Amino acid sequence: MSAVLAVSLLGGLLSLEHRAELRFMISQPVCSGLLTGLILGSPAAGLFAGAMFQVMFLGFVPVRGEGAPDLPVGGVAASAYYILSVQRLGGAPASEGIILFCALLFGLAISLLGYTIYRIWERRTWAFFEVAMASAMAGRFRYAKSIHLMVLTFHFFYGFLVLLALIPAGIAVIALVTERLGVGQGGSMSALQYLIPFIGASSLARLYFARSRAFWFGAGFLVTYLFFIVRS
Repeated sequence: MSAVLAVSLLGGLLSLEHRAELRFMISQPVCSGLLTGLILGSPAAGLFAGAMFQVMFLGFVPVRGEGAPDLPVGGVAASAYYILSVQRLGGAPASEGIILFCALLFGLAISLLGYTIYRIWERRTWAFFEVAMASAMAGRFRYAKSIHLMVLTFHFFYGFLVLLALIPAGIAVIALVTERLGVGQGGSMSALQYLIPFIGASSLARLYFARSRAFWFGAGFLVTYLFFIVRS
């Protein structure tokens, strides 16, 4: 079984676990990253990428029916992008920083894609739920179960197909970006200091749209951090 196929199956299962209300929390990026790393033979790298991806959403709490980004699929994607891209480039330590940056960025894009898809899905599934409920109340349990199975199948195949299609394309793009930038200096984590403002910016955006006073504290912290980076 190829690495991409195995990771895609994992993404489908975690998407099913998350959407089916099982909620064992293994679909969270910090856990899914570790599972992705175990499949790809780099558990430490998977845990690291998953944890970095999780940090971007630490303050996110969906309330009042607000939709959530698709973290299960996005977390698997970010970890897979990071591990497979490093393996493809021969484990060159000087390129791991920019690879991690691109992996997190692409994982975020896939999470937002899932958010959009599921917002559309939720608007159109009420009819299925009503039919399933009416069938159960009428004693047609087999028909109601078939509708439930259809919904679960959609969740699995969404995660599976998205990762199967986008992981190879993303790895190719990351390799192209790395080559074009000509990354050849610095250590494996030399670009980590530039990832922290990236994570902070996403948190600030969340605080701003939530109209929280913490936005100004975070903005001041981020500006100070960038000042020290430029100064150094």
